[in-house]
Amino acid sequence: MKPRLRPPTVPWKVSPSVPHIGVTQPDVDRSAYVTFIGFFKTAGLDAAADSVAATIPAPEDFVEASDWHGSRHRLVQLEFSNCLRVRQTPAFADAEVVEEEAYDWSLVPSNMREDETAEACVQRIHDLWLSTGACPDPGMYEVEGSLWLAALGHPCDARHFLLLGHDDYLDVIASSWKWRPGQAVL
Repeated sequence: MKPRLRPPTVPWKVSPSVPHIGVTQPDVDRSAYVTFIGFFKTAGLDAAADSVAATIPAPEDFVEASDWHGSRHRLVQLEFSNCLRVRQTPAFADAEVVEEEAYDWSLVPSNMREDETAEACVQRIHDLWLSTGACPDPGMYEVEGSLWLAALGHPCDARHFLLLGHDDYLDVIASSWKWRPGQAVL
């Protein structure tokens, strides 16, 4: 059985077109931090607005913001608690960040359905994101049935998280996580 990916309920997506994922290894209190440019849906814009080209500069150091509203692109910081391991791996191939066939994606609702056009899929995902406030496929997942956790002997309360960037991906073994919004980058 393949490990199954479960997306968290968050309002952002790890920006798939901006290769800026920063990571710190676990510190003394076993917290690790991951920072990336997040893409946020903005109500009132149609799905076509999501494909408008924009130049996003390399981000500066993370500065926490009071909330995340008001910008489509901003830094997001994840804090992983009781972090045991972090590994950063180059993309599997030019067209796949991870080996997609190695995972069960059935809990990720963004796959194109039978008899669905690409345009209809994009519109469905756009509508789902706006109606729920949560990104259907945020580029972050909890890995259920993790082979890595099994190889580590299933440490107490440890969970496996996967984050997909543009040029690489991160695997994190930690007990929990939380996110904070940062400054706008565009």
